[in-house]
Amino acid sequence: MSDFYLGSAHAVTQDGELLIASASGSQLPALAFDAKNIILVAGAQKIVPALTDAFDRLKTHVFPLEDKRMKDAGQGGSTIAKVLIFAKEPAWTGRKVHLILVNEALGF
Repeated sequence: MSDFYLGSAHAVTQDGELLIASASGSQLPALAFDAKNIILVAGAQKIVPALTDAFDRLKTHVFPLEDKRMKDAGQGGSTIAKVLIFAKEPAWTGRKVHLILVNEALGF
């Protein structure tokens, strides 16, 4: 179990839901279960009205850019294999979740 997880989200809904996609899923256990402190930093361009818009953003904007980045790096491309919807963290877990929104374009 890790004490801290630092990362980002692919989309943030106006209701505060976070959408995080992965090809391998390797980062998802820390987010979904075991990191005691989660710090996510996201650019304001990732804010969307609702979860359906978050999935649309992931498929039509984020994925093509990540796929190109992987191919340009000499890899076979990318895939969306696993998707985590982080809706809220129950208080009884004792975990702390911090979302830092930056008013500039960060990431895809």
